[in-house]
Amino acid sequence: MRDIAAAVLAAGSATRMGRDKALLDLAGEALVRRSVTTVAASGIGEIMVVVNPNNQASIAHTIRDLPVRVVCNARHSHGMGTSIATAAAVMASDSTAAALLLLLVDQPLIDTSMLAVIMDAWDDARPDFVASAYGEVTTTPVLFDRSLLPELRTLDGDAGARAILRSHAANGRILEFPPWRGADIDAADDYAAVWEILQRGARGDPTRTVGVARG
Repeated sequence: MRDIAAAVLAAGSATRMGRDKALLDLAGEALVRRSVTTVAASGIGEIMVVVNPNNQASIAHTIRDLPVRVVCNARHSHGMGTSIATAAAVMASDSTAAALLLLLVDQPLIDTSMLAVIMDAWDDARPDFVASAYGEVTTTPVLFDRSLLPELRTLDGDAGARAILRSHAANGRILEFPPWRGADIDAADDYAAVWEILQRGARGDPTRTVGVARG
């Protein structure tokens, strides 16, 4: 098992989608189950899912048989930063893991090979963070060294951890992945686009996950 804890962020309000994204069905599986099973298959034993008071019961039921802890973010309406802070606080108090991996529940094309590249990059030199880039966008999954937990615990608002990535850029790594890997589901059109990508893959899409480091 990796000496890494993971948090799947699933506390968003999903205002554009109009229904909870974590519970959307994709190829016969709810997005939250897809995320958790991907993380577990990557060799991470400590997994939490950060939820909100409105979807806590439904998500807990959906993943009741999986090795995961459900953590409620009562301040979810203040933005994604509060979910990251919640995960960091739980890890700081309840885990001795050396790093925290953050994933968004609405990025269903993240797979185990991609997570392995990220974790191996961190194991290699123990940078402050390893983030993912898709074209010009740097985002999740992102892995933070445990030393950054105090900063992560102070986050608020919708900016997420961007300020922390900027302030630690000199000792961070960014891995570039194919843009389609970072596809997220914010609205119905995004959902249809992800389905199309999955269907291409099922027909033998030659694209493979490759991580190229920069920074």
